[in-house]
Order: sequence, then C-alpha cells, then structure tokens
Amino acid sequence: MKVLVAAHEVANTLTLWYESIKNGDITRSEQLKEEVEYLLTDMEKNQDVLLYYSLIDYRHSLLYSNFEDTDEKLQTLDPQFEEMNELLLYYYYYFKGMHQYKLRNYQEALTLYSNAEKSLDNLPDEIERAEFYYKVASVYYHMRQFLLTNDYIFKAISIYQKYPLYKSRIADCHNVLGLSYLGLEKYNLAEEHFKNSYEVAKEIGDKDLQVYLMYNLGFLYSEKNDSNTAIKYLTEVAYKKFRLHKVCFLLAKEFFKIGDKKLAYLNIVKGKQVCQDIRNEEYFHHLKVLELLDAPANSLVTRTKDEMNKVLDFFSSNGFSGYTYDYSLEYAQLLYKNQYFEEASHFFNKAFLAKQSKS
Repeated sequence: MKVLVAAHEVANTLTLWYESIKNGDITRSEQLKEEVEYLLTDMEKNQDVLLYYSLIDYRHSLLYSNFEDTDEKLQTLDPQFEEMNELLLYYYYYFKGMHQYKLRNYQEALTLYSNAEKSLDNLPDEIERAEFYYKVASVYYHMRQFLLTNDYIFKAISIYQKYPLYKSRIADCHNVLGLSYLGLEKYNLAEEHFKNSYEVAKEIGDKDLQVYLMYNLGFLYSEKNDSNTAIKYLTEVAYKKFRLHKVCFLLAKEFFKIGDKKLAYLNIVKGKQVCQDIRNEEYFHHLKVLELLDAPANSLVTRTKDEMNKVLDFFSSNGFSGYTYDYSLEYAQLLYKNQYFEEASHFFNKAFLAKQSKS
C-alpha cells in the first residue's frame, strides 16, 4: 500500500514557501512551489491544506504582477470562501487586498484589509501582524488619511523594534512616517523621520532605499517651495530612473514655479508617456492637472473647466478626496482671479464637499 504524505508536513512546507515569498526570494519560492506541488500528489486528504495551498499559490503569483494569472487563480478561490477557517479567511482577504493595492484600487484594498483585520488575532506570527499594519498604513497614506497612517505605522514599529533582523522594515516605517508628516505639513517631523530612515538604510547598505529617500527629500523641498534644492535632488533621482512618473510630476511642478515652462512641459510629456507604459492612471491625471492649471485665461471656461471636472471625478471615484480638495480649491482660485465668479463658485463647492468626505 502506498504511504501518503502527512497533511501537516505539506502545511509546514507551505509555510516555508510563504516565508520565501514574503522575503522576495523568487528562486527559493520557485523551488518550494515545485516541492509542495510534488508532495500534494501523494498527500492524505485534507481540505484546509488544499485551500492553504491555493491561497499561497495566489500570493506567489502576486510576486510577478501577472494580473491575468492572479485573476484566474482568484476565480478558483472565490467559490471556496465559505469553506475557509478564520486563519485562511485572513489570508484570503489580505492577499486580495494586496492584489487591489497593486492595481491602485485603494478603496477596495482598504475594504479587504478591514475584513482581514477581523481575523488578525488568529495570527500566530507577530511579524506577520506588523506587516499587515504596515500595508494598511500604506493604503491610508495613498488615500491621504495621514492620522490613520501614523496610527498603523506606530503599531508596526512597536513590533519590528523587538526584532534586530527587521531593521530594514523599521527604515521603511520611518520613511512612511516622514511622508505622512509631510502630508500634514509638519516639515520638521517629516525631515526627522526621513533622516532616521536614511541612517538605517546606510547602516544596512540598502542603496535602493537611499535613492528613495533622496526622492522624498526632493518632495519635501518641493512642498517647502525651495524649488532649486528640490530640482537638485529630483534631477539626480531621475538620472537613476527611480519612479519616473512621480519624479517627472514633481520636476514639472518645480519648473513651473521658477517660470521655466519649456522644461515643465518636457517633464509632463515624458511623465505621461511613462504613466501609459506602466498603466498608472493616477499620475497621468496629476500631470493633466498641471497642464489645466497652466491653461490660457480665455480657455478656462470654454474647454478647461470640463476637462478639470473629469479629472476631479477620477480622483473622487478612486477615494482620493484629498486631491479632489486640493485641485478643486486651486482651480477655483484661478477662476476667481480671472473673474469667472460663477464657475469659481462651482469648484469652491467641490472643494468644500471633498473636504467633508475626507474628514
């Protein structure tokens, strides 16, 4: 009689596979995927382990951002939703939330993370809980809900600081805090956390994070209206081809500030092309706003108004009420300055409604 592989042995290998995925070790992840699939052919019957396998396989596919493949795997998982225990439900919602985050559907990601959080107490791994807090904080940051960002990041830090091997994650957390305080216009606190992050990044030799922090310092100086310093940092980051869609947006803003429209529009054109290449609708719309705010006065109500409404509707429908508020207010002020009082009133009202929705 053939000896079947014990379900707990497969489950242990699945856990190792999941660890390799979390660590971003693609080679090890592929090896363990093959090992698990071999073991499954002779495993004793156990529905929970089979569901665990399907969930980790789905998480594995997220490494490659192959959304056609992940969607296909998800279709096999969804009908089995009611058969999952509390721990598997956590993974189900958590991984789906990560999927939506990668697609930049932040409101949907937050809804899924909220469902996952209901099962958080079932997690045996404290680091896993910290990682969940970090990812929720990242969603709140993108939705410009900075106080909630800080709340979740401090929860993550309180766990990570217990474990010396997680210094890189502490650096990541300080970076997010810097960005959050930047959103709150608390520039000194933002700079402090960026510097904390940079020191840790130097200590552990993380050059990618150091470049990211140079970008964030460029962002910081942009927000402080120190255009020349911002352009200095951002130009160096652009040379390293880091997050070009965002760098082009910030550089365009700063060149507009110093009156260099030629370089501003060069960055807008380049940024839009990058957005199309990487399918980033959000920053395509940010770049579009820069164009609309620079429109000639005689086109503000004949053409630009309708285009601005479409852009603002995009931000509102995707949960970016903070951007809806900022851009509505800026455009309303531009209209008012050019004596289009009725149209200005419309956009002041949009700003008011957006501020209420983000409160």
